[in-house]
Amino acid sequence: MVGAPQHPDQIDATVRQAIALHQRGQIGDAESLCQQVLAVEPDQPDALYLLGLAAFQGGNPSHAAGLIRRAASLRPRNWRFQGNLAIVLFQLGNYAEAMAAYRQAAMLKPDEPQFPMGIANCHACSGNHPEAEARLRALVQGFPRYALGWFNLANTVRDQGRPEEAANFYRQAIQLDPGIVDAHVNLGNALQEMDRPEDAIRAYSDALGVRPGYALARVNVASAFIDLGRLAEAEEICRKLTSDEPGYMEAYACLGDALRHQGRLLEALPSYRTALELDPLDADANQNCGFVLADLGSYREALRCLLRAFQRKRDPAALHLTLGTVLLAAGQLADGWRDYSLRPNGERLRKLPQLKLSPHLPPALAGKHICVHWEQGLGDEIFFLRWARELYLRGARISYRASDKLGGLLRGANFIHELPAMHAPLPEADASILLCDLPYALMALPSSPLPRESLEPVKSALPQFAQRVAIFFPPPPPTIRLLPDAARVRKLAEKLRASGDPPYIGVTWRSGTPLAEQTGRALVLFKEIPLEKLARAIAPVSGTVISIQRNPKATENSVLSGLVGKPVHDLSELNADLEDMLALLVLLDDYVGVSNTNTHLRAAVGKTARVLVPRPADWRWMATGDESPWFPGFRIYRQGPDGDWETALGRLRGDLLAAFGGG
Repeated sequence: MVGAPQHPDQIDATVRQAIALHQRGQIGDAESLCQQVLAVEPDQPDALYLLGLAAFQGGNPSHAAGLIRRAASLRPRNWRFQGNLAIVLFQLGNYAEAMAAYRQAAMLKPDEPQFPMGIANCHACSGNHPEAEARLRALVQGFPRYALGWFNLANTVRDQGRPEEAANFYRQAIQLDPGIVDAHVNLGNALQEMDRPEDAIRAYSDALGVRPGYALARVNVASAFIDLGRLAEAEEICRKLTSDEPGYMEAYACLGDALRHQGRLLEALPSYRTALELDPLDADANQNCGFVLADLGSYREALRCLLRAFQRKRDPAALHLTLGTVLLAAGQLADGWRDYSLRPNGERLRKLPQLKLSPHLPPALAGKHICVHWEQGLGDEIFFLRWARELYLRGARISYRASDKLGGLLRGANFIHELPAMHAPLPEADASILLCDLPYALMALPSSPLPRESLEPVKSALPQFAQRVAIFFPPPPPTIRLLPDAARVRKLAEKLRASGDPPYIGVTWRSGTPLAEQTGRALVLFKEIPLEKLARAIAPVSGTVISIQRNPKATENSVLSGLVGKPVHDLSELNADLEDMLALLVLLDDYVGVSNTNTHLRAAVGKTARVLVPRPADWRWMATGDESPWFPGFRIYRQGPDGDWETALGRLRGDLLAAFGGG
């Protein structure tokens, strides 16, 4: 090679020149000189090392590892060689060999904190978070002003589910070095997990102060706005971010979330599709896209998205709940109950030692004592009690621990033998089980009418997934029956007569907690229809309007009265006593509203209702159709996939006029 160094002094000078060029960022020139050196002296360790660094910086860590490994074998006591070999191996995911290199580097350079930190990070990435935490605690004790040590300690504490403690460690790292941008971002993530979205936004804003325009901080601000219910602001941030960073997957996924929570499913779907084009295996984007597709009726594609989400989802219990509700909404009851049985709340309660709960039932129920523990909200409790009645019909003796508000209504239920007090120990029984575990537990029994092969995992159902659900097997059990108190019925009948002439039409327009009042990332389904839209549907109908909206806002009843052009009589206070509400619901000629506890009570007294179903739909009202198998005779009026209510409310107005006439 012309000009190649030949003499040892020339080789040393060329290596020094290559090092200087590399330090100035002239990587290509440095590589060229190193190649000249290696052509003469193939085992020159500095040239091998520099070429390895250049390969690593050029995005080829596999080649870099081979070069730096050779250099380190030739000069095993060089701590820089060992340390950078460890970094390259760590990026390749070779944590065992990286840990060995970090140990060698730490032995050679004991005053350098990044090497024990690297050992700890290898443990963390291998899943041994307790060992990583112990090593990082020792590190920050020995190097208390090492900001990256505190940052990594915060990360491993966060990964063990302790966000409040992690937040304190992130603050310590920021105090020592405010320029660690991801310490601000991760602090915001911890605060969001602690249901403190306003504080999280401040942390993300601090990150943007360190690195203006940082895409991760911007999308996290939008995510916190979604938690606060400030959906239009979140949408605006995400649209700007997709314009600024068209290849940033998280911006499209977050935009889809903002649109989905506004009920604009047709707009949300393209955003999720773009996110999946950029990262086809992203768990959250697949999960949310699957949810939207299911609500739009594309069940096959929805299931494919949800099954892909399982490949990378850190929290499979939450994904099982999503998958279960999608399957149930589509009428795939066997597979749906299987996944629903793996929901996070159920798994959490089953781990409580004082409850001694099992997800299974004895093979034969006749003569067995089964203790059932309530779960979830009042509406869910009433809904799922139909399966407790199934236990009774199979000969079991039922003890049921009810929620405080429902206990009084159940005292006359013939299928319940005992109602243990809320805080008393559960009675001794042949089995103790959560109420919401009963559907799948019953189907798993030998006496179940369901074929055993139908209990296989959901993947087996994918090729046969029905486009349109028409048959439900096994048939859903009927809701429980509750008998209202006769004296209360008489009292409320007088109150209704005093309010006006029949028919008496009960109305509600909201259920759940508004998004603006919710915190945390796991948003609870909120259902609401604007008063002016509801008013247009009921205004021309004859009769007396009775508001039974739980906790109406100060002026809502008067606003609704003005919109319908006649008095709206407020009996919302009856929601405080379910026995009073039950008595009222048996008297009403019709009931129009979003699904809530009163909807379940209405079914329990043998009456029907007209249910306004916003999008995304609660699975009990199914993904499509005008009726639900769980509520025979109830009529469903669905919000359009574009968020429009006009078609549904036009049908509702026509049905009410046909039933009661105008007036």
